[in-house]
Amino acid sequence: RIGEVYKTHGRLRVALSWCTREMHIRMSLFGAQHCAMSCFNVAQLQLQLCNYDAALPLYLQAVECHALAAHGGQVEGETLHVASALSEMALIYEHKGEYDKAWELSVR
Repeated sequence: RIGEVYKTHGRLRVALSWCTREMHIRMSLFGAQHCAMSCFNVAQLQLQLCNYDAALPLYLQAVECHALAAHGGQVEGETLHVASALSEMALIYEHKGEYDKAWELSVR
């Protein structure tokens, strides 16, 4: 988890690069059902770097990956706080002035 080390030292762009690589490797090796946390971590980094348009689809992908894992009974080791992902998405929509979308996500 090299990306996490860079993240703790404030090197967000380097951390983003490493975490994105890890996400793609996990996706290709294990499939989407095992990538929820990786997608969530990359989305968090994008959000910290104010790349809102890049963060939104990653949060959505994280939720979808988690749903795949839950449906297949493979949630072990892949804990994703879906509520956190939806909350972050709502904040991004609010920041972008899309208040209807933000409200819809916040009441889920």
